[in-house]
Amino acid sequence: MKIIDICAYFVNKPVSGGQVRVFGFNQAMSKHASIEQFSYTPVLMWKKTFVYNKNYKEHIHNHLFYTKGVVLLKILGIRNYDFLVPFIFKFIRAPEKLRDALKKCDIVQVEHPWLLNWISRYTDKPIILVAHNVEYDMQKDFFGSGWGKHLADSIKKNEGRAVRKANLVFAMSEEDKKRLSKLYGIKQNKIVVVPNGTRIKDFEIKLSKQGARKRLGLGRYRSYRNIALFVGATHPPNKEAADFIEKRLAPKMPDVLFLIVGNVCKKKKQGNRICTGAVSDILPYYKAADLAINPVISGSGSNLKMYAYLAGGLPVVTTRKGLRGVDAKPGKEVIVSDLRDFSKSIATLINDKRLQFELRKNSKKIARVYDWGRTTRSSIKYYKQLLKNL
Repeated sequence: MKIIDICAYFVNKPVSGGQVRVFGFNQAMSKHASIEQFSYTPVLMWKKTFVYNKNYKEHIHNHLFYTKGVVLLKILGIRNYDFLVPFIFKFIRAPEKLRDALKKCDIVQVEHPWLLNWISRYTDKPIILVAHNVEYDMQKDFFGSGWGKHLADSIKKNEGRAVRKANLVFAMSEEDKKRLSKLYGIKQNKIVVVPNGTRIKDFEIKLSKQGARKRLGLGRYRSYRNIALFVGATHPPNKEAADFIEKRLAPKMPDVLFLIVGNVCKKKKQGNRICTGAVSDILPYYKAADLAINPVISGSGSNLKMYAYLAGGLPVVTTRKGLRGVDAKPGKEVIVSDLRDFSKSIATLINDKRLQFELRKNSKKIARVYDWGRTTRSSIKYYKQLLKNL
């Protein structure tokens, strides 16, 4: 089986949740199928093709028109450019390499709705939409009212068109499946849940907690009882969570060191908060931490960080919104709390060694369910069924 994957960003050296999803899933799926990924980006890159294994490679394409559009939006103070992508690609012709690949493939897979309408002009092969989020729900609050409402409406229009045109939709959770069905008036049997995940093997590094702390320069912070980890890329729900940690949570818990990892915030050290900015190797941070937190209250899809927390064997305190897409029992496998009681929930975990032990033990067990290898093996039936029904 040959799959062409279309993506509106590149995934080489994945950092953000979307990149981790695309790379992790495709890398695991390449054991069962041939995957050729065509990624489009406003970022100017010299190297254009990356071969990850014999069955998975990525071609990266730059377009000056795309770059100019994104730069203009940033000058205007608009960081989110997703709504612009479908408009820009009305004026971009698919390269010959992609058109040739489309003729030879069995299935076209499109990440997010932005490029589905564009690619459908070049192929009559079955198309799978990978719905990383319910984009309209996630972004309408970001744009707000006034002229921003028109941008949100354009996202809804594009997403609706993509969901209806696709032959099959992969949703990240049951919640997203039901919402997409209701929002766009399509039958639920057209949507299947293919959850996010992680690769357990990545977390099997031979590094002790003290060794990890020494490597990261955290040895000087021995006066803190525990280190609480939050991981996040630049994404509005993550920014909300990071602000909550810095302004409301950390001041309430001066004996806990809060480690905020990723480009969700700039590198700085202040009181009992350390923001690392983007890091080249995130795995030692999972080893160094005593617990992980996920105080997100908005967004769609599911949080990739949750799967990584669990694979890292960390006890987790999360909001119910942060738990979406993860089938874990509150109180037994993770602690679920609203923001009002978040500090109390963390304190309860810190003071209960037996609870910590149980959650650590259960974390790995849950993570195995969401290992990318297992996810892709269970997904093959959807590809085969799609080809069979056409």
